[in-house]
Amino acid sequence: MRGRRGAGHPHGDPGAGRDGGDALARHAAGESRLEVGVGIGPDGAVVVRHALVAEPVLHLDGDAPAARVRQAGADAARIVAGLPLRTAAQAEESSAS
Repeated sequence: MRGRRGAGHPHGDPGAGRDGGDALARHAAGESRLEVGVGIGPDGAVVVRHALVAEPVLHLDGDAPAARVRQAGADAARIVAGLPLRTAAQAEESSAS
């Protein structure tokens, strides 16, 4: 794994861009003692994974607005804290209208 370790959380670029955001998030979740990983693919897609969940918890396409991408990062922290995801609540509100 290339990169460095900060605050006890691994980060870097395993595979040097060969893998998509999902593979990177899966790797990060497996390496993290918090079991949550965020991967950003070469196309800009953002994926949030938990090591104990088979499917991605969140996935944003590469053209997602910056505010949604920031929210995905905040939701990764909410997963660790055991709080409801704001991105999921926004999706439910959008589909209800």
